[in-house]
Amino acid sequence: GAKDDGATIQLPLEGVGQLDDAQTGWLIPGLLETRIKSLIRSLPKSVRRNLVPAPDTAKRVAQDINFGQGIFLNAVARELTKIGGIPITSEMFKTEKMEDHLKVNMQVVDESGEVVAEGRSIADIRGQLGDEFKSNIVEVEDSNWNRDGLQDWCWEDFPKEITIQRGATQLASYPAILDQKNGVGLRLTDSTNASEQTTRQGLVRLFRITNKKSIKSQVNWLPELNRHAVPLSKIIAAGDLKNQLSDLIARIAFVDRNKIQRAREEYDLLQVNAVERISIASQSVAKWLPKLADAAHELYLQLESFSTRFTDVQNDILSQVAELKSGCFLSETPWPWLEQYPRYFEAMSYRMDKIDAASIEKDRIHTQEIGHHWERYRSETALHMNHGIVDPELETYRWMIEELRVSLFAQPLGTIVKISPQRMEKQWKRVRHV
Repeated sequence: GAKDDGATIQLPLEGVGQLDDAQTGWLIPGLLETRIKSLIRSLPKSVRRNLVPAPDTAKRVAQDINFGQGIFLNAVARELTKIGGIPITSEMFKTEKMEDHLKVNMQVVDESGEVVAEGRSIADIRGQLGDEFKSNIVEVEDSNWNRDGLQDWCWEDFPKEITIQRGATQLASYPAILDQKNGVGLRLTDSTNASEQTTRQGLVRLFRITNKKSIKSQVNWLPELNRHAVPLSKIIAAGDLKNQLSDLIARIAFVDRNKIQRAREEYDLLQVNAVERISIASQSVAKWLPKLADAAHELYLQLESFSTRFTDVQNDILSQVAELKSGCFLSETPWPWLEQYPRYFEAMSYRMDKIDAASIEKDRIHTQEIGHHWERYRSETALHMNHGIVDPELETYRWMIEELRVSLFAQPLGTIVKISPQRMEKQWKRVRHV
């Protein structure tokens, strides 16, 4: 009954971001069989009766399970499904019923060794630590990884990972190039995903600064930019259009579809044919921009004249547009998805064009399906932000929702990935859940 019953691990503050409950689920291997038995007994009676006697089933699962692979609860659920012959998911387990000593106790310590948070789940620990520790940035006194206002690649090679010392613990940290708008900085982050996401945006800034004149010239060259700016003003402020287009051209030319440069030589190699790269990227934008402007123009015309009988449809479309144009979407959305924006807008127009009294019920069913996926995406995104987690699988799920919209509301327009409710669920299982 003590607070620290069972096994306790200690980790430094900077290590919190490298652990999640998927990993900690595998800890205490000596209690594996006992823990599985406890999970079986937490299942609903209608499910549990297919797994009796629980001790024998737990022993069998402990022998057959691929220890340490994937999420612990999912792995147990898969093995129990095979044995019980009925679908069993991790959500069915009532983990709160497990005795505390079956769940590893975690103590977070500061540099002096003082315990600053303690709990049986990473989510609980992060809640105790509060807002200060939601950032992915690892604070260090090393001047090599705490630099600001850089205008060029003026550092040594850029490793994927370095080791820092925190008390008696050696901790992996991941260098990143930080976008500071007027320059870039160097920092350490707490995960490879955070490092990659931060660095890609930082490289966009660095390449744009390095090729300022060429990129500015190409933006000014874009055909009929002023004419396109009028319909585009519905989704992006006119005064910010050229700025974000400059970021976009730098992103297409140097960052998206390229591996992250980790040596000055790799960076310089991309610069050798920078003018050609920028020109090709600008041509891609020049072909795409009119399609986006025309699709946005057509959509807003339809929204203005759309029948008041279908207010729910109109509100749903307005919400979709608001999400697509949120933030600096031209600067920050990876090109493979941003390139699909005209089709997404066309799909909204198609939906409005085809809606009538006969099809409204079908539309409502599709809207509910999208709402289910969107709500759990938003909920998980909030948790990820709150816990300082960067997960590319969650972002893939977000864009699959857009493809699902096209599939449901405007099927003739086609999708760029195979999409179905089953594929959505498969992708959701890949997401790192808090």
